[in-house]
Amino acid sequence: MQSAISTPQSLVRLPFIDGIIVEFQPGYEHLLNEIWEPLTSVRSVLNTRQNPILLSDYIDSVIDRRLRESSAAPKHQKQIRSRATKINKLLTELSPSRKTSSLSQNDIYTLTHQLHHRIDKARAGNSQGETLHAYYRLFNYIAESAYQDGLIALQLKIPCKEARRQGATHPFSEHHLADLFSGWIYQNYNIDSHKTNQNADSWKFWLLPLGLFTGARLNELCQLRLGDIFTDTHGVTVISINNHGSNKSLKTANSIRNIPIHPKLMDMGFIQFHQEQLKISSQNGLLFPELKYNVEHRYSRTPSRFFSGKGYGLGYIGSTNDSLKQAGWSYRSLRRTFAESLKDNGVPSSSIAALLGHVQIDAKTASAHYIGTPHSLLQQRMLVDGLRLTIDLNHIHWNNFKPLFESHKHRKTRGRVPN
Repeated sequence: MQSAISTPQSLVRLPFIDGIIVEFQPGYEHLLNEIWEPLTSVRSVLNTRQNPILLSDYIDSVIDRRLRESSAAPKHQKQIRSRATKINKLLTELSPSRKTSSLSQNDIYTLTHQLHHRIDKARAGNSQGETLHAYYRLFNYIAESAYQDGLIALQLKIPCKEARRQGATHPFSEHHLADLFSGWIYQNYNIDSHKTNQNADSWKFWLLPLGLFTGARLNELCQLRLGDIFTDTHGVTVISINNHGSNKSLKTANSIRNIPIHPKLMDMGFIQFHQEQLKISSQNGLLFPELKYNVEHRYSRTPSRFFSGKGYGLGYIGSTNDSLKQAGWSYRSLRRTFAESLKDNGVPSSSIAALLGHVQIDAKTASAHYIGTPHSLLQQRMLVDGLRLTIDLNHIHWNNFKPLFESHKHRKTRGRVPN
Protein backbone atom coordinates (compact mmCIF):
# COMPACT_ATOMS: atom_id res chain seq x y z
CA MET A 1 0.00 0.00 0.00
CA GLN A 2 1.33 3.41 -0.90
CA SER A 3 1.89 5.94 1.91
CA ALA A 4 -0.79 8.58 2.47
CA ILE A 5 -0.05 12.34 2.16
CA SER A 6 -1.56 14.87 4.64
CA THR A 7 -2.79 18.21 3.29
CA PRO A 8 -3.55 21.61 4.91
CA GLN A 9 -7.25 20.83 4.51
CA SER A 10 -6.73 17.86 6.88
CA LEU A 11 -7.83 15.50 4.12
CA VAL A 12 -5.81 12.33 3.58
CA ARG A 13 -4.67 11.94 -0.03
CA LEU A 14 -3.52 8.59 -1.41
CA PRO A 15 -1.67 8.43 -4.77
CA PHE A 16 -3.62 5.83 -6.74
CA ILE A 17 -2.46 5.88 -10.35
CA ASP A 18 -0.79 8.43 -12.59
CA GLY A 19 -3.10 11.45 -12.65
CA ILE A 20 -5.52 10.09 -10.00
CA ILE A 21 -5.38 10.55 -6.21
CA VAL A 22 -7.87 9.02 -3.72
CA GLU A 23 -8.93 11.53 -1.05
CA PHE A 24 -10.76 10.82 2.24
CA GLN A 25 -11.48 12.40 5.65
CA PRO A 26 -9.16 11.74 8.62
CA GLY A 27 -10.45 9.02 10.92
CA TYR A 28 -11.41 6.66 8.12
CA GLU A 29 -7.95 5.18 7.67
CA HIS A 30 -9.11 1.88 9.22
CA LEU A 31 -11.34 1.30 6.18
CA LEU A 32 -8.36 1.15 3.83
CA ASN A 33 -7.79 -2.58 4.42
CA GLU A 34 -11.40 -3.32 3.53
CA ILE A 35 -11.55 -1.23 0.36
CA TRP A 36 -8.00 -1.78 -0.90
CA GLU A 37 -8.81 -5.00 -2.81
CA PRO A 38 -11.69 -3.51 -4.86
CA LEU A 39 -9.60 -0.38 -5.41
CA THR A 40 -6.80 -2.58 -6.76
CA SER A 41 -9.26 -4.13 -9.23
CA VAL A 42 -10.24 -0.68 -10.41
CA ARG A 43 -6.58 0.23 -10.80
CA SER A 44 -6.05 -2.94 -12.87
CA VAL A 45 -8.88 -1.90 -15.20
CA LEU A 46 -7.42 1.56 -15.61
CA ASN A 47 -3.98 0.13 -16.30
CA THR A 48 -5.29 -2.21 -18.98
CA ARG A 49 -7.13 0.65 -20.66
CA GLN A 50 -3.79 2.35 -21.10
CA ASN A 51 -2.06 -0.81 -22.41
CA PRO A 52 -0.73 -0.22 -25.92
CA ILE A 53 -0.81 -3.85 -27.21
CA LEU A 54 -2.87 -4.15 -30.38
CA LEU A 55 -5.48 -6.90 -30.29
CA SER A 56 -4.44 -8.23 -33.70
CA ASP A 57 -0.81 -8.51 -32.59
CA TYR A 58 -1.79 -10.11 -29.30
CA ILE A 59 -3.90 -12.81 -30.96
CA ASP A 60 -0.98 -13.68 -33.25
CA SER A 61 1.44 -13.88 -30.32
CA VAL A 62 -0.91 -16.09 -28.27
CA ILE A 63 -1.31 -18.52 -31.16
CA ASP A 64 2.45 -18.59 -31.74
CA ARG A 65 2.96 -19.37 -28.06
CA ARG A 66 0.36 -22.11 -28.08
CA LEU A 67 1.89 -23.83 -31.11
CA ARG A 68 5.40 -23.59 -29.67
CA GLU A 69 4.27 -25.30 -26.49
CA SER A 70 2.32 -28.05 -28.24
CA SER A 71 3.25 -31.00 -30.42
CA ALA A 72 0.47 -30.41 -32.93
CA ALA A 73 0.93 -31.93 -36.36
CA PRO A 74 1.54 -29.48 -39.25
CA LYS A 75 -2.01 -29.99 -40.52
CA HIS A 76 -3.50 -29.14 -37.12
CA GLN A 77 -1.20 -26.14 -36.74
CA LYS A 78 -2.41 -24.75 -40.05
CA GLN A 79 -6.01 -25.30 -38.97
CA ILE A 80 -5.47 -23.40 -35.69
CA ARG A 81 -3.81 -20.48 -37.48
CA SER A 82 -6.63 -20.33 -40.04
CA ARG A 83 -9.27 -20.19 -37.30
CA ALA A 84 -7.35 -17.58 -35.35
CA THR A 85 -7.08 -15.44 -38.50
CA LYS A 86 -10.88 -15.50 -38.95
CA ILE A 87 -11.42 -14.57 -35.30
CA ASN A 88 -8.83 -11.80 -35.58
CA LYS A 89 -10.38 -10.37 -38.72
CA LEU A 90 -13.89 -10.43 -37.29
CA LEU A 91 -12.83 -8.58 -34.13
CA THR A 92 -10.49 -6.02 -35.70
CA GLU A 93 -11.46 -5.40 -39.33
CA LEU A 94 -13.62 -2.37 -38.41
CA SER A 95 -11.02 -1.09 -35.95
CA PRO A 96 -7.47 -2.21 -36.84
CA SER A 97 -6.03 -0.14 -33.99
CA ARG A 98 -8.08 -1.90 -31.30
CA LYS A 99 -6.19 -2.55 -28.06
CA THR A 100 -6.26 -5.93 -26.33
CA SER A 101 -7.66 -4.21 -23.25
CA SER A 102 -10.87 -3.44 -25.19
CA LEU A 103 -11.96 -7.11 -25.28
CA SER A 104 -15.44 -7.31 -23.77
CA GLN A 105 -18.79 -9.09 -23.73
CA ASN A 106 -19.60 -7.32 -27.00
CA ASP A 107 -17.00 -9.50 -28.71
CA ILE A 108 -18.79 -12.62 -27.51
CA TYR A 109 -21.98 -11.30 -29.10
CA THR A 110 -20.10 -10.54 -32.33
CA LEU A 111 -18.60 -14.03 -32.55
CA THR A 112 -21.76 -15.94 -31.70
CA HIS A 113 -23.90 -13.96 -34.16
CA GLN A 114 -21.54 -13.36 -37.08
CA LEU A 115 -18.88 -16.06 -37.09
CA HIS A 116 -21.07 -18.66 -38.81
CA HIS A 117 -21.15 -16.43 -41.91
CA ARG A 118 -17.34 -16.65 -42.14
CA ILE A 119 -17.15 -20.44 -42.06
CA ASP A 120 -16.97 -22.47 -45.24
CA LYS A 121 -20.48 -22.71 -46.67
CA ALA A 122 -19.76 -26.31 -47.66
CA ARG A 123 -19.96 -27.29 -44.01
CA ALA A 124 -23.43 -28.01 -42.89
CA GLY A 125 -25.44 -29.50 -40.05
CA ASN A 126 -23.47 -31.13 -37.25
CA SER A 127 -20.20 -30.52 -39.06
CA GLN A 128 -20.64 -26.74 -38.96
CA GLY A 129 -21.81 -26.94 -35.35
CA GLU A 130 -18.66 -28.79 -34.32
CA THR A 131 -16.54 -26.28 -36.21
CA LEU A 132 -18.22 -23.31 -34.51
CA HIS A 133 -17.49 -24.78 -31.10
CA ALA A 134 -13.86 -25.26 -32.10
CA TYR A 135 -13.72 -21.50 -32.88
CA TYR A 136 -15.37 -20.69 -29.55
CA ARG A 137 -12.81 -22.80 -27.68
CA LEU A 138 -10.01 -20.95 -29.44
CA PHE A 139 -11.48 -17.54 -28.55
CA ASN A 140 -11.83 -18.67 -24.94
CA TYR A 141 -8.15 -19.62 -24.94
CA ILE A 142 -7.20 -16.17 -26.28
CA ALA A 143 -9.45 -14.39 -23.76
CA GLU A 144 -8.15 -16.47 -20.84
CA SER A 145 -4.57 -15.68 -21.89
CA ALA A 146 -5.39 -11.96 -21.94
CA TYR A 147 -6.90 -12.25 -18.45
CA GLN A 148 -3.90 -14.18 -17.10
CA ASP A 149 -1.53 -11.65 -18.68
CA GLY A 150 -3.35 -8.83 -16.87
CA LEU A 151 -4.57 -7.19 -20.07
CA ILE A 152 -8.29 -7.43 -19.29
CA ALA A 153 -9.96 -7.26 -15.88
CA LEU A 154 -12.83 -9.68 -16.51
CA GLN A 155 -12.82 -13.29 -17.63
CA LEU A 156 -14.63 -13.78 -20.94
CA LYS A 157 -15.95 -17.15 -22.03
CA ILE A 158 -18.32 -18.41 -24.70
CA PRO A 159 -20.29 -21.48 -23.53
CA CYS A 160 -19.32 -24.37 -25.80
CA LYS A 161 -18.91 -28.11 -25.94
CA GLU A 162 -15.64 -29.72 -24.99
CA ALA A 163 -13.40 -30.87 -27.81
CA ARG A 164 -14.69 -34.12 -29.25
CA ARG A 165 -12.33 -36.89 -28.35
CA GLN A 166 -11.16 -39.16 -31.09
CA GLY A 167 -13.02 -42.45 -30.98
CA ALA A 168 -11.21 -45.42 -29.56
CA THR A 169 -9.23 -47.44 -32.07
CA HIS A 170 -10.19 -51.10 -32.15
CA PRO A 171 -7.77 -53.95 -32.80
CA PHE A 172 -8.44 -56.23 -35.75
CA SER A 173 -9.67 -59.73 -35.02
CA GLU A 174 -8.00 -62.63 -36.82
CA HIS A 175 -11.14 -62.88 -38.96
CA HIS A 176 -10.65 -59.23 -39.96
CA LEU A 177 -6.99 -59.84 -40.74
CA ALA A 178 -7.83 -62.84 -42.89
CA ASP A 179 -10.16 -60.64 -44.95
CA LEU A 180 -7.60 -57.82 -45.20
CA PHE A 181 -5.02 -60.22 -46.57
CA SER A 182 -7.44 -61.71 -49.07
CA GLY A 183 -8.15 -58.52 -51.03
CA TRP A 184 -7.02 -57.69 -54.55
CA ILE A 185 -3.55 -56.69 -53.33
CA TYR A 186 -2.77 -60.20 -52.13
CA GLN A 187 -3.82 -62.25 -55.14
CA ASN A 188 -1.25 -64.28 -57.07
CA TYR A 189 -0.73 -62.29 -60.26
CA ASN A 190 1.57 -64.95 -61.68
CA ILE A 191 -1.49 -67.09 -62.40
CA ASP A 192 -4.37 -64.62 -62.20
CA SER A 193 -5.03 -61.99 -64.84
CA HIS A 194 -7.31 -59.79 -62.76
CA LYS A 195 -7.44 -56.20 -63.93
CA THR A 196 -7.62 -53.37 -61.45
CA ASN A 197 -8.17 -49.68 -61.84
CA GLN A 198 -5.96 -49.04 -58.81
CA ASN A 199 -2.28 -48.28 -59.22
CA ALA A 200 -0.29 -51.30 -58.02
CA ASP A 201 2.16 -49.29 -55.91
CA SER A 202 4.66 -51.12 -53.73
CA TRP A 203 3.48 -49.44 -50.52
CA LYS A 204 0.00 -50.88 -50.99
CA PHE A 205 1.45 -54.36 -50.69
CA TRP A 206 3.87 -53.70 -47.83
CA LEU A 207 2.24 -51.23 -45.46
CA LEU A 208 -0.35 -53.69 -44.08
CA PRO A 209 2.13 -56.44 -43.10
CA LEU A 210 4.65 -53.85 -41.92
CA GLY A 211 2.05 -52.20 -39.70
CA LEU A 212 0.98 -55.56 -38.27
CA PHE A 213 4.47 -56.92 -37.54
CA THR A 214 6.24 -53.71 -36.44
CA GLY A 215 3.49 -51.68 -34.73
CA ALA A 216 4.97 -48.55 -36.33
CA ARG A 217 2.91 -45.46 -37.11
CA LEU A 218 1.85 -44.95 -40.72
CA ASN A 219 4.10 -41.96 -41.44
CA GLU A 220 7.05 -43.64 -39.70
CA LEU A 221 6.82 -46.38 -42.33
CA CYS A 222 6.03 -44.09 -45.25
CA GLN A 223 9.14 -41.95 -44.71
CA LEU A 224 11.59 -44.87 -44.44
CA ARG A 225 14.80 -44.58 -46.43
CA LEU A 226 16.59 -47.60 -47.82
CA GLY A 227 19.43 -47.03 -45.36
CA ASP A 228 16.99 -47.43 -42.47
CA ILE A 229 16.92 -51.19 -43.03
CA PHE A 230 20.17 -52.87 -41.99
CA THR A 231 21.67 -55.78 -40.02
CA ASP A 232 23.17 -54.84 -36.66
CA THR A 233 26.32 -56.22 -35.03
CA HIS A 234 24.35 -59.08 -33.49
CA GLY A 235 23.05 -60.30 -36.82
CA VAL A 236 19.53 -58.94 -36.31
CA THR A 237 17.99 -57.16 -39.31
CA VAL A 238 16.14 -54.09 -38.06
CA ILE A 239 14.04 -51.19 -39.26
CA SER A 240 15.36 -47.92 -37.85
CA ILE A 241 12.65 -45.42 -37.00
CA ASN A 242 14.40 -42.05 -36.93
CA ASN A 243 14.24 -38.45 -38.09
CA HIS A 244 17.62 -38.35 -39.82
CA GLY A 245 17.36 -36.87 -43.29
CA SER A 246 15.24 -34.35 -45.14
CA ASN A 247 11.47 -34.19 -44.62
CA LYS A 248 11.52 -36.80 -41.84
CA SER A 249 9.76 -36.18 -38.56
CA LEU A 250 8.65 -38.14 -35.51
CA LYS A 251 5.85 -37.65 -33.02
CA THR A 252 8.16 -37.52 -29.98
CA ALA A 253 11.83 -38.02 -29.10
CA ASN A 254 10.91 -41.45 -27.71
CA SER A 255 9.81 -42.50 -31.19
CA ILE A 256 13.42 -43.08 -32.23
CA ARG A 257 13.94 -46.85 -32.07
CA ASN A 258 15.04 -49.97 -33.93
CA ILE A 259 12.45 -52.68 -34.57
CA PRO A 260 13.65 -56.18 -35.47
CA ILE A 261 12.17 -57.45 -38.72
CA HIS A 262 9.76 -60.28 -37.96
CA PRO A 263 10.47 -63.60 -39.72
CA LYS A 264 7.00 -63.38 -41.33
CA LEU A 265 8.08 -60.24 -43.18
CA MET A 266 11.16 -62.03 -44.43
CA ASP A 267 9.00 -64.95 -45.58
CA MET A 268 6.93 -62.44 -47.58
CA GLY A 269 10.03 -61.25 -49.44
CA PHE A 270 10.65 -57.95 -47.65
CA ILE A 271 14.44 -58.27 -47.76
CA GLN A 272 14.21 -59.20 -51.45
CA PHE A 273 12.13 -56.08 -52.11
CA HIS A 274 14.63 -53.97 -50.18
CA GLN A 275 17.55 -55.32 -52.21
CA GLU A 276 15.70 -54.66 -55.47
CA GLN A 277 15.14 -51.04 -54.44
CA LEU A 278 18.81 -50.64 -53.52
CA LYS A 279 19.77 -51.57 -57.10
CA ILE A 280 17.88 -48.57 -58.47
CA SER A 281 18.44 -46.02 -55.69
CA SER A 282 20.91 -44.96 -53.03
CA GLN A 283 20.79 -45.51 -49.27
CA ASN A 284 19.06 -42.12 -48.99
CA GLY A 285 16.32 -43.11 -51.42
CA LEU A 286 12.77 -43.69 -50.21
CA LEU A 287 11.77 -47.28 -49.56
CA PHE A 288 8.47 -46.41 -51.27
CA PRO A 289 9.45 -43.89 -53.97
CA GLU A 290 5.87 -43.56 -55.24
CA LEU A 291 5.00 -41.51 -52.14
CA LYS A 292 5.31 -37.73 -52.34
CA TYR A 293 6.04 -35.36 -49.47
CA ASN A 294 3.48 -32.79 -48.35
CA VAL A 295 4.23 -30.16 -45.68
CA GLU A 296 0.91 -30.70 -43.93
CA HIS A 297 0.48 -34.45 -44.26
CA ARG A 298 4.10 -35.53 -44.78
CA TYR A 299 4.29 -38.85 -46.68
CA SER A 300 1.20 -40.56 -45.32
CA ARG A 301 -1.65 -38.62 -46.94
CA THR A 302 -2.21 -40.91 -49.93
CA PRO A 303 -1.81 -44.18 -47.98
CA SER A 304 -4.16 -42.94 -45.25
CA ARG A 305 -6.83 -42.11 -47.82
CA PHE A 306 -6.28 -45.44 -49.59
CA PHE A 307 -6.59 -47.64 -46.50
CA SER A 308 -9.08 -45.66 -44.42
CA GLY A 309 -10.87 -43.55 -47.04
CA LYS A 310 -12.27 -40.04 -46.71
CA GLY A 311 -15.01 -41.42 -44.46
CA TYR A 312 -15.74 -44.53 -42.44
CA GLY A 313 -15.46 -47.67 -44.53
CA LEU A 314 -14.65 -45.91 -47.81
CA GLY A 315 -11.09 -47.22 -48.14
CA TYR A 316 -9.50 -50.59 -48.77
CA ILE A 317 -10.03 -51.69 -45.14
CA GLY A 318 -13.79 -51.17 -45.28
CA SER A 319 -14.03 -52.85 -48.68
CA THR A 320 -12.78 -56.18 -47.30
CA ASN A 321 -15.32 -56.60 -44.49
CA ASP A 322 -18.65 -54.86 -43.86
CA SER A 323 -18.06 -54.74 -40.09
CA LEU A 324 -14.98 -52.56 -40.71
CA LYS A 325 -17.08 -49.83 -42.35
CA GLN A 326 -17.90 -48.21 -39.01
CA ALA A 327 -15.95 -45.93 -36.69
CA GLY A 328 -13.09 -47.44 -34.74
CA TRP A 329 -11.21 -49.22 -37.49
CA SER A 330 -8.47 -47.64 -39.58
CA TYR A 331 -4.84 -48.23 -40.44
CA ARG A 332 -4.01 -47.40 -36.81
CA SER A 333 -5.87 -50.58 -35.81
CA LEU A 334 -2.78 -52.52 -36.93
CA ARG A 335 -0.75 -50.75 -34.23
CA ARG A 336 -3.43 -51.59 -31.66
CA THR A 337 -3.50 -55.22 -32.84
CA PHE A 338 0.29 -55.39 -32.49
CA ALA A 339 0.17 -54.08 -28.90
CA GLU A 340 -2.77 -56.27 -27.82
CA SER A 341 -1.17 -59.42 -29.22
CA LEU A 342 2.11 -58.79 -27.39
CA LYS A 343 0.24 -58.07 -24.15
CA ASP A 344 -1.92 -61.19 -24.42
CA ASN A 345 1.18 -63.32 -24.92
CA GLY A 346 3.02 -62.08 -21.86
CA VAL A 347 5.38 -59.42 -23.24
CA PRO A 348 6.10 -56.85 -20.47
CA SER A 349 4.29 -53.55 -20.87
CA SER A 350 7.57 -51.60 -20.69
CA SER A 351 8.92 -53.58 -23.66
CA ILE A 352 5.71 -53.03 -25.62
CA ALA A 353 5.93 -49.29 -24.94
CA ALA A 354 9.54 -49.24 -26.18
CA LEU A 355 8.62 -51.10 -29.39
CA LEU A 356 5.75 -48.67 -29.98
CA GLY A 357 7.98 -45.64 -29.41
CA HIS A 358 6.23 -44.45 -26.27
CA VAL A 359 9.26 -44.65 -23.95
CA GLN A 360 12.99 -45.22 -24.14
CA ILE A 361 14.38 -48.16 -22.16
CA ASP A 362 18.05 -48.68 -21.51
CA ALA A 363 19.22 -51.82 -23.27
CA LYS A 364 21.02 -53.10 -20.14
CA THR A 365 17.89 -52.68 -18.04
CA ALA A 366 15.68 -54.41 -20.59
CA SER A 367 18.10 -57.35 -20.78
CA ALA A 368 18.64 -57.64 -17.03
CA HIS A 369 16.76 -60.93 -16.83
CA TYR A 370 18.55 -62.33 -19.87
CA ILE A 371 22.22 -62.09 -18.96
CA GLY A 372 24.36 -61.90 -22.05
CA THR A 373 21.40 -61.50 -24.45
CA PRO A 374 21.81 -58.48 -26.76
CA HIS A 375 18.90 -56.07 -26.73
CA SER A 376 17.97 -56.55 -30.40
CA LEU A 377 17.96 -60.36 -30.01
CA LEU A 378 15.73 -60.01 -26.96
CA GLN A 379 13.30 -57.78 -28.86
CA GLN A 380 13.29 -60.18 -31.79
CA ARG A 381 12.41 -63.03 -29.44
CA MET A 382 9.59 -60.97 -27.93
CA LEU A 383 8.16 -60.25 -31.38
CA VAL A 384 8.26 -63.90 -32.45
CA ASP A 385 6.72 -65.13 -29.18
CA GLY A 386 4.26 -62.24 -28.86
CA LEU A 387 2.81 -62.09 -32.39
CA ARG A 388 1.21 -65.51 -32.56
CA LEU A 389 -1.30 -65.36 -35.38
CA THR A 390 -3.18 -68.47 -36.46
CA ILE A 391 -4.29 -67.04 -39.82
CA ASP A 392 -2.63 -68.43 -42.94
CA LEU A 393 -0.33 -65.87 -44.56
CA ASN A 394 1.63 -68.30 -46.71
CA HIS A 395 0.00 -67.00 -49.90
CA ILE A 396 1.45 -63.52 -49.34
CA HIS A 397 4.72 -62.91 -51.16
CA TRP A 398 6.17 -59.96 -53.02
CA ASN A 399 6.75 -62.20 -56.07
CA ASN A 400 2.99 -62.75 -56.35
CA PHE A 401 2.28 -59.02 -56.49
CA LYS A 402 5.33 -58.12 -58.52
CA PRO A 403 3.90 -58.97 -61.98
CA LEU A 404 1.04 -56.52 -61.40
CA PHE A 405 3.46 -53.96 -59.96
CA GLU A 406 5.72 -54.25 -63.01
CA SER A 407 2.82 -54.05 -65.46
CA HIS A 408 1.58 -50.82 -63.89
CA LYS A 409 4.88 -48.98 -64.05
CA HIS A 410 4.67 -45.82 -66.16
CA ARG A 411 1.09 -46.47 -67.22
CA LYS A 412 -0.94 -43.39 -68.02
CA THR A 413 -3.61 -42.21 -65.61
CA ARG A 414 -5.92 -40.59 -68.16
CA GLY A 415 -9.34 -42.19 -68.29
CA ARG A 416 -8.93 -44.04 -64.97
CA VAL A 417 -10.45 -43.26 -61.61
CA PRO A 418 -7.67 -41.75 -59.45
CA ASN A 419 -6.47 -43.58 -56.32
